[in-house]
Order: sequence, then C-alpha cells, then structure tokens
Amino acid sequence: IFSLSIFCVGFRNPMLTPSFRCTQDADFVIVIIRVPHIKLSDVEVAVDGVQFTFYLKPYFLRLRFACELAMDAGEQGGRCQYDLASEEVTGKLAKAIPGQA
Repeated sequence: IFSLSIFCVGFRNPMLTPSFRCTQDADFVIVIIRVPHIKLSDVEVAVDGVQFTFYLKPYFLRLRFACELAMDAGEQGGRCQYDLASEEVTGKLAKAIPGQA
C-alpha cells in the first residue's frame, strides 16, 4: 500500500521516523502516527498526488501510496486529529478514485 522514505538533515539535527500504521477502506487511507508530547499547531502535513508528508520537529515521515490521494477531501476527510490519551495523530486522506486499492 505504501513505501517509506527516511531523510536525515546533518548530524546535529537528526530526523526521527515516528511509529506509524496505515489502514484503508473503500474511500480513505488512514495514517496513524504516534508522537508523544506535541504542540499540534507545529504539525505540518502535506498531500501531493501519491505522497503524504508529516513533519513535526524532530519527526519526519514521507509515505508514497499506490493510489492517488485527493487534494480536496470535502467534509469527510483531509483532516488530522490528535488523541491526547493515545498520543497519536490520525490523518484521514481521501482517495482520488474511491474504491481503488
């Protein structure tokens, strides 16, 4: 369903790959990222075609999916939410073509 890219920027500012998992249904790809003790306003998330990028210093995650993701997910998707109890950010990303595996 995806491939993983890890990048480190210099020796003084190493980037960490957060623990994550992915699931999907007919219409959405769901990415769940565990990042303890965060300030949600500092999170940067981008979707570009088949690529999903998550950045929150010192965490960096770039995933490339088999299916294209929609830029405008409407009211049902395209959001990230943080669950304080589980310390997880959940991104619900709409598929450009619903039903595509």
